[in-house]
Amino acid sequence: MNRFAYYMSGYAFKAFSGISKARITIHGEEKIPRGQGAIIFTANHFTRIETVFLPYHIHEITKRPVWSLAAAELFQGGLKGILEAMGAVSTRDPQRDFLIVKSLLTGQAECIIFPEGMMVKNKKITSDGDFRLHRDENVLQRPHTGAATLALQTEFYRERLRRMKTINIKEFNRLITLYDIKSPDEVLKQQTCIVPVNITYYPVRARENVLSKIALNMMENPSERVMDELLTEGTMIFSGVDVDIRFGDPVCIKDYFFDSFIESDVTSRRKIDFSNRLSSHHVMRASAQHIMNRYMASVYDMTTLNYDHIFASILKYMPDTGKGIDEYDFRCRAFLATFACEMSLHCNFHKSLYENQVHILTNDRFHRYEDFIKLAVETGVVEQKGGRIYKNDSKFNAGYEFHTARIENPISVIANEVEPLAKLQAYFSDLAIKSPSEIALLMSYKIEDAQYNRYLNDFEEYIGNVSLPEPLHETLGIAYSYHAEDEVSVVDSSNEAEAEDFFEADEHDYIPFDNAHSLAGTTKNESLISTAILKDFHIKHTRESDMVKASYGVEVFDAKKSSDIKKVSGMKSASGMEILSDMTLRQDTSTDETVKEDQVLSVRHRQFIKQYLASESRVEIYNNGRPQLLKSDYGDSGILLIHDYLSCPGELLPFARYLQSKGFTVYLPRLPGHGTAPENMTEVVFVQWIEAVEEGLVLLRSLCRKKIVGGVGLGGMLSVALQSRVTDMDALFMVAPPQKIKDYPNEFFTSRGLWGQMMKRAGLPSGEKDDWITYLPEMPEFRYSTHPVSSIKQVDMLLEQIEAQVKDGEKKKDKLIGKNRVKDINRAIKQEISEGQNVSESFRSGIVGNLRDRQEDINYGVDIPILIVQSRNNPFINSRGAQKMFDLISAPMKEYYLFDLNRHVMLRGRGKERIYSAINGFIEAVLTISS
Repeated sequence: MNRFAYYMSGYAFKAFSGISKARITIHGEEKIPRGQGAIIFTANHFTRIETVFLPYHIHEITKRPVWSLAAAELFQGGLKGILEAMGAVSTRDPQRDFLIVKSLLTGQAECIIFPEGMMVKNKKITSDGDFRLHRDENVLQRPHTGAATLALQTEFYRERLRRMKTINIKEFNRLITLYDIKSPDEVLKQQTCIVPVNITYYPVRARENVLSKIALNMMENPSERVMDELLTEGTMIFSGVDVDIRFGDPVCIKDYFFDSFIESDVTSRRKIDFSNRLSSHHVMRASAQHIMNRYMASVYDMTTLNYDHIFASILKYMPDTGKGIDEYDFRCRAFLATFACEMSLHCNFHKSLYENQVHILTNDRFHRYEDFIKLAVETGVVEQKGGRIYKNDSKFNAGYEFHTARIENPISVIANEVEPLAKLQAYFSDLAIKSPSEIALLMSYKIEDAQYNRYLNDFEEYIGNVSLPEPLHETLGIAYSYHAEDEVSVVDSSNEAEAEDFFEADEHDYIPFDNAHSLAGTTKNESLISTAILKDFHIKHTRESDMVKASYGVEVFDAKKSSDIKKVSGMKSASGMEILSDMTLRQDTSTDETVKEDQVLSVRHRQFIKQYLASESRVEIYNNGRPQLLKSDYGDSGILLIHDYLSCPGELLPFARYLQSKGFTVYLPRLPGHGTAPENMTEVVFVQWIEAVEEGLVLLRSLCRKKIVGGVGLGGMLSVALQSRVTDMDALFMVAPPQKIKDYPNEFFTSRGLWGQMMKRAGLPSGEKDDWITYLPEMPEFRYSTHPVSSIKQVDMLLEQIEAQVKDGEKKKDKLIGKNRVKDINRAIKQEISEGQNVSESFRSGIVGNLRDRQEDINYGVDIPILIVQSRNNPFINSRGAQKMFDLISAPMKEYYLFDLNRHVMLRGRGKERIYSAINGFIEAVLTISS
């Protein structure tokens, strides 16, 4: 090896990598033995560029020269000298094996071998569970055992040197000379290992690129093989591809030398040359086969699973009924696959699969599905018609040319790559044959459990275990199996007395269960129930139920009672508002016993959790914070109800039960960071809030045909953000929404000290995670009384994004359908509804047609019926912001109600029934029009 040329070629590759758009990520480099001896790297082979960039990256890790075997046809002309200088050895070199063993034994270089023996362009490497490579005309061949044989030979001569040093010094010296060993003692201290390597590319696309254009200009009639390599590999280099290189656990070759035949050859005093056939040849050969199967399995098990693999595999297994495959149903199966893989199948994931995957069911903003289906259509694997795809099974079953597979049938090639992952294939197959109704049921369970599990994880981290009274163990099953529809009877709005009774009973946020055991006064014998037990109860019993509200004899804090306020020490904010602080969590008021703070609160989060009201227990925090699903036994309409910033689902539970009594299925998602402790907010970004809302809509899709989305405060604005991403919302409503961050009061942004004063003057919410703001919330049992400035920044970014989306959408919509037409539609709808008239059939069909037209493209602005509700003297949100938002939006139907209330939390307290009725009336009108 010409070392100067070798290192110069490395610099050349480094310069070339600056031009390339390939994104290479290394995994498991810590598994490579360092300074322990000879290493042979065995890697899968899909492109020619691997023979260049893989040695370079291994050298960057080990800092040792790396040799590799290269196809003999490459050693021609000027390329021959370059390859030899870089340490490449021709597969047809008669001295190939000796040179490799010599370099390994002496530590001169590492070695890379591609055991497949060729580029496996179709990635078909298994047959009936065995490793078989599929070449042209269905020719099958086994992967080569060359890497294993070379490793065994290297370790054999190392062991022979060790024995000859003692029993035959002459043979010892001869071997030292033969292999040019400078330091025998160092050689004897080391051992030989094989390190499996997997290389996965994503995405794999064959497109015209710089290399293919140059080749077409310089070559006459290039072969299909050449064009395949130029189109596929040139696209990888210049158009961008993610390359995941994974190193597996090393295979120690010394472990295979505990055999009498091998021991006989190792200790033989006779002269043994490299070309001699050993008496242990049959044992070595069997060992080589075993080693090969071991590292090949490791290589393919490390495949980095990506979206293309998921889509291609599910499409491959889905039965062809002739009726086509619903595209949303197909995407749901892919979404479910990401759940199962992450939880149980222990695959290696592409980085895109580590985040929330709900986007493929909403607006596909990362184009995962769009890019795949476009490739499938272009290559004739599927045909798209009216929201359905029709599969061409022959593309998966018929043979195809080996050297053109990556161009002509890339979907099959992608599916082949993960075929060796047996558990994964079994799951894909099972998922593909399930009925659409089974998929819908799985979707509802998975989304509900995913949001619930996230809450439990946060609860356990920031709060701890839940302390429950001993008798609750007996009644918890009743609470969990209790059906929410039994809790609230259907209210006839025409019966004022009945409606009044409903609202009065709802003041305490719960209605006692019939036949439920009394939980009050039972705190003498207490025990801790872990969140894992609660999770188990939830999964088994809450599919159609609503957990009992914490009514365990705990006194309820009333901010109006001075006696309650005196129980806590005061803290002044910058605005002079009294802040609840230094509180303790009480187990029960029936006894004088209280749990010490150190037993109740974790040390890390104590200062934040004690901001809660004095009477609140962990169970109450849990019940208020958890996401909840209230199912209806009649009707096919669902409502996604989103809580406000710093609030939690429990605050909206009375309204949710009211809607359920009207026949709606209601889901209350929990926005990440909320419902636990304020410090939880420091780990959250606003995109996670949007994703939680998206998941809520997906859950409703699996249960309901009609879907209405609404929320309070920031929750209302999140409904607008959701409408810009999906096309199947039927209406949205907002209660006291902020249009801009400035709609919040000054004390909501201002923390104590000099920093707070500076931020107040600047008028900009900014800061670090250590900057905290305290304020007095209206509903302290549901809302944080302190929050980090970093989360205010997230609110600001979210509101700015929503406002920009609405403005941009309105401009596009004006150009698309004309502003005057929108105003006419809005005016006509408002007039007919206000006059109590029935909407005419022709007018109704026109509205419905307008609503459906938007599904042909991405939503422009807010293009569905909208209701905004605000209180005139809202102390928390500037009411003018809601009016500005109303004026900005041009929807086919929009209404604005201004109530004369002096509070922000309008859906609780006196007068809430008027707001309930207004929102319900709007929803009923929308459903009547669109039915």
